[in-house]
Amino acid sequence: MKIILRSFVRVWLTLALLLAGCVLAGAQTNSETGAQPAGQGDLDSQRQPAARKAEAAVTAAALPAGIQEAAGKARRVAADISQTLEDLKSKLADPSLPAGELAKAREQLELVRERAKVVDLELASPLAQMDAQLSRLGPAPKEGETEPETVAKQRADLNQVRGVLLGAQAQLALAAGAADQLASQAGQIERTRYFDRLFKLEKSILAPSLWTDGLAKTSDVWARTTRLVNGYYQLITENNSAWVAWFLLAAFIVLSFSGYYACRVLAHRVRAGKAPNGELGKLVRVVAVPIGYALVAVIATTVFGLLLFEIGAESARIEQFYTAFSLMMVMFAFARGLARSILSPTRPDWRIANLSSQAAQKWLNLLTIAFVIMAASYLFEALSQVLNLSDDLKAMRRGIVLPALMIILVRLILIAQRDRRSGDALQGSTVYFSWAAYLVQPIWLLVIATGVALIAGYLTLATYIVANIVIISIVVSFLYCVRRLADAFVAQSISEGSRISNTLKHAFSMSEQGIKRSGIALNAIVDLTLLLLGLPLLLTLTALSWVDVRSWFSTAFFGFDIGDITISLSSILLAITVFVVGLTLTRFVTGWLDRRILSATELDAGVRNSIRTGASYTATILALLVAFAAAGVNFGNIAIVAGALSVGIGFGLQSIVNNFVSGLILLAERPIKVGDWVSVTAGEGTVTKINVRATEIETFDRCSIIVPNSSLISDAVQNWTHGDLMGRCRVAVGVSYDADPQQVHDILVKCAEEHPRAMVYPLPSVLFKEFGASSLDFELRVFIDDVNWVAFVASELRFSIHKALKEAGIEIPFPQRDINVRGFQEAVAEAVRAEAKPARKVKPKE
Repeated sequence: MKIILRSFVRVWLTLALLLAGCVLAGAQTNSETGAQPAGQGDLDSQRQPAARKAEAAVTAAALPAGIQEAAGKARRVAADISQTLEDLKSKLADPSLPAGELAKAREQLELVRERAKVVDLELASPLAQMDAQLSRLGPAPKEGETEPETVAKQRADLNQVRGVLLGAQAQLALAAGAADQLASQAGQIERTRYFDRLFKLEKSILAPSLWTDGLAKTSDVWARTTRLVNGYYQLITENNSAWVAWFLLAAFIVLSFSGYYACRVLAHRVRAGKAPNGELGKLVRVVAVPIGYALVAVIATTVFGLLLFEIGAESARIEQFYTAFSLMMVMFAFARGLARSILSPTRPDWRIANLSSQAAQKWLNLLTIAFVIMAASYLFEALSQVLNLSDDLKAMRRGIVLPALMIILVRLILIAQRDRRSGDALQGSTVYFSWAAYLVQPIWLLVIATGVALIAGYLTLATYIVANIVIISIVVSFLYCVRRLADAFVAQSISEGSRISNTLKHAFSMSEQGIKRSGIALNAIVDLTLLLLGLPLLLTLTALSWVDVRSWFSTAFFGFDIGDITISLSSILLAITVFVVGLTLTRFVTGWLDRRILSATELDAGVRNSIRTGASYTATILALLVAFAAAGVNFGNIAIVAGALSVGIGFGLQSIVNNFVSGLILLAERPIKVGDWVSVTAGEGTVTKINVRATEIETFDRCSIIVPNSSLISDAVQNWTHGDLMGRCRVAVGVSYDADPQQVHDILVKCAEEHPRAMVYPLPSVLFKEFGASSLDFELRVFIDDVNWVAFVASELRFSIHKALKEAGIEIPFPQRDINVRGFQEAVAEAVRAEAKPARKVKPKE
């Protein structure tokens, strides 16, 4: 059953690799290698004498239990790492170390490094406790000075504990450094072997010996295969389990073909029905179909594994062959399903590739042939390992497979280019793979490089190029479809009127703009997740191993040094999380303060805004400080940096700091508040927001004026609503010189007193301003309760004054002018004389 369990786990993890990326692949590597973390057993016999003495000193000092355990664990781990490194060092010194053993050694080294970093992080807390207690005792006395005996004893005990911890940390650091060096050495060995194998010079594809030697060894394939099958058949006969083996073989064949046919029929029925429900329906099918095909392949290969177990084939070579066969089945089913769902040659409305139906069918046929060729080649390679076939057969296989795949790649490019030039490409639909047009020239270059490598005899390099073109295209296409599916799902979910959008509105009181921003943030998270999963996967398909990728992630998570600065992804994520939680609590507290307390005080809206803004700034600064503390930032270093930046602030950032301080003054003194009607040099309007750097003023024409806070402090500002809302309205009136001034006065006062917004005190007043050129000029002055209505009150007063003056027969004159033109009478007389003078007769010529 051992082969079934191992192979079943490998097949499932391979499928999960396509969906989840490098995280599960790291788990697969652990399960295959079976490596256990170092130092799990009893290591007392391996401890060095110095370590035992240090531990005895710790015990004698009666250390706290937690600190004693941490120090002892660190020393044990350091000793265990040293012993493990000695064993691995002797292994790596063997130049004939197999590739599998080298990979296991690298994996074990990576586990050792991670364990050392974890234990080092565990020592950080006890060391911080010791430093905090020592700081509370104050600085140590200088030479010649003394301190109380109890304080001196406590300081000595703390220094002793701290020294033990630092010693354990130093031992751990030395062991971790040695592990880093050995890991670099192992990685270098593996990379050297990889590139040596990649650029190994073999026979050219044009060399006749490549084909003659390969054909000469073909008889060995049939002979060894027959011998292997006969051996297992005899094994089945001896165990009296032939009927079970035949049943499992039949089940494997039936499941393979019936499952493939069922998936194809189901996909056909979906496409034969109604049109897809928008882009989301198309993309759901594109992602679901290859996964369904791959699941069928997993079930079928599991039955095949049961067959191998039943016949007793549990050797290492058979296990390797079964793993390769299962992986080939899953990859072929997945790639074939993905190609069919993307191209959809018979249903253009389900197609997402920008190809015509004829071109899509040709592409599907060529891709199917390519997948069959690659699967057969991969299976033959695994069979070669089982049968121990010669290298000549492997070279001949590459000479057959690689030119065929090159021809298919060229044919695919030519079909797409011809289809695009003819204008028969899919019209009226979203174009998903438009970016693929930029890859045509690089693919042409890679195809040419493959041909050159085949002619020059670098068959492994040519295999590497062609295989990676196909496999990376499959992976990138699937991840791209998953990304577009996520985008379509988010867009449909947050669209107006959708169920999720309505739930967010009613349950969380989110606005349309807030829902859209949440959708953008979710899309960004999906893109980042796919990048973090897909990029390591693509790197492992090219030149890296999962150990390299895992090492990178481990280094980024635990921290790496740039000079004297340590950058740790875990600390950054913790700081971001703490800051986001702090901002969320800040908004909750300020909202509660505004709704629960400030609204009940009946304070002015501007005062409430100043208190709310000040509380928000304070809480945000506190959240930022707590986030820095959670990330382990040394505030002493921040103070040094702040002191260094003070010179720059004094010059380059002076205006920004000035505006920031002015904003705080505005919030404290409140010369202007949100809602005030102010007049500045740029115009007048209502204050809408007082920010950190500038204040926003909205004019009565709905135009925003951004005024730096320093200008509001240093320049003169007219504030119509600073003290209260009372204001004065002035209306100028001109009447005819024939009017009675007293009657005009009484009419204006009466109109003012009848207006509902006119205040009783101060009383309305009328001023006889001057004797104008065409009228007697008066001015009506009325105090109103709200200055914001001054323009409307003035307009209404003008209407009523015009009506009252018209009823009283008082004329409102318009300007009149008498124009005297000098010499006008003489010019008229001259014109009359010229008109009365008789015309002169002209005699005709004879």
